[in-house]
Amino acid sequence: MMTNLYEEFLEDHDHYEQSEQYWRTLWSEVVSEVGGGNKWQTPWMGTGAPHIKDGNPIFSAISPVLRRGVRVIQLEPYGSGLDFQFWFEDTEPNPLDSENVRELVIACVLSDLAGACARKYLEPWVAGSPISMRPDQAGRLTVGRAGEREHLIGHAA
Repeated sequence: MMTNLYEEFLEDHDHYEQSEQYWRTLWSEVVSEVGGGNKWQTPWMGTGAPHIKDGNPIFSAISPVLRRGVRVIQLEPYGSGLDFQFWFEDTEPNPLDSENVRELVIACVLSDLAGACARKYLEPWVAGSPISMRPDQAGRLTVGRAGEREHLIGHAA
């Protein structure tokens, strides 16, 4: 059973701080397991002002060496079930621009399952590896580093 965490993060300052700490801890665990922490700096992005606490981003990191970034957007829960999306963005219109940073954006309602999903995307991204994703024979979506055993993250639609 999935459990949402810190559901009142937009209204409750303590829940917001606990959410931020959740993402920092997850990040530290991933960097510790994968290595390469010296290539990454956090935070990368600010919220615009110290008093703006809207969850975008609730966590960010950048690796100038890898020209990769991470931005986590925490969403307010509105229903049951897993709410987890990800996509990639470039910071420059031309992806080949020497100033471009390829960004992994994760947008989710924070839950134990969403945290596990985020970890599976962050691990290869932090390591500088491509992210491999495909459905298995049962239609379950798996993610992992290319060439490694992939990890089940959910069901394909």
